[in-house]
Parts: sequence; C-alpha cells; structure tokens
Amino acid sequence: MQQATGRRGAVRHIPRPALHTLAIAAARLKPALARQARAALAMDTINMTFDPAPARKAFPDLPNTDMPTALKELLA
Repeated sequence: MQQATGRRGAVRHIPRPALHTLAIAAARLKPALARQARAALAMDTINMTFDPAPARKAFPDLPNTDMPTALKELLA
C-alpha cells in the first residue's frame, strides 16, 4: 500500500492477546473499536488466500487489474 500510494507510515503489530482483550473490553464503550479488533484477529488467524483461476476460467475476457494500478486509479 505504501509503495502504491506513495505514502509512508510505520507498520505496527498488536499481539493477538491484546486484540482479544481489546475486543472484549471495548464492546460496550466503543463497539466500533471492538469490531475492528475482532476483524484484525480474523485477518491474522484465518487463511484469506484467494485463487483467481476459477474466475479467470469462467470469465476470460474480464480485465485483470493489479492492486497498484487500481489504487492509482482510485486515488487519482
């Protein structure tokens, strides 16, 4: 993302136990923060790989845009 957008920032990692604690503790006070913590846990623990081969086979004429190009078009 940093390379595609030209923006720089520090990458920070929050330990899973801290995310779990935050998700529970923030649930009543800041539900949106609790949801973000649960989403971060899911993204850190669930296999989120994607195989485009079946879609490419079913729709061979569908344009293939890589992430840097899509971000540049979005942010232009």
